[in-house]
Amino acid sequence: MSRSLRATALAAASLCACAGASAQSTVSIYGLMDASVRSYQTAGSTKNKEVASGDMTTSFIGFKGAEDLGGGVSAVFAFEHFFRPDVGQAGRFNGDGFWTRSAYVGLKSNYGAVTLGRNTTPLFVSTLVFNAFGDSFSYSPSIS
Repeated sequence: MSRSLRATALAAASLCACAGASAQSTVSIYGLMDASVRSYQTAGSTKNKEVASGDMTTSFIGFKGAEDLGGGVSAVFAFEHFFRPDVGQAGRFNGDGFWTRSAYVGLKSNYGAVTLGRNTTPLFVSTLVFNAFGDSFSYSPSIS
């Protein structure tokens, strides 16, 4: 079984396990898609027309959820995966792995959270928050 198929099977099993529980549980599907059609011409060359993705932000889809375990403690999970809608492929570039955005499980309470897996780095998040161009790989020098 391929690695991405195993990851997809694990995510599906996690979703099924959360969906069957009757305690206070939540499961969400969310994401963002950036696709554009553009025409441009550099001096002295022919006009180019193309469909592109990822100019203003990176497209992704995610699944997250929480299950109340009682006593103010919840089990949490999130699986997020980048994709390119212009070519219909997974990842930000060829060779990028599946679930490369965030993929973690953990416990959360009123005192904080502990997660294990792939988490987004706080340095990258702070760069996005204070950047006028967001996470644009085409227009933002601090992201490139």
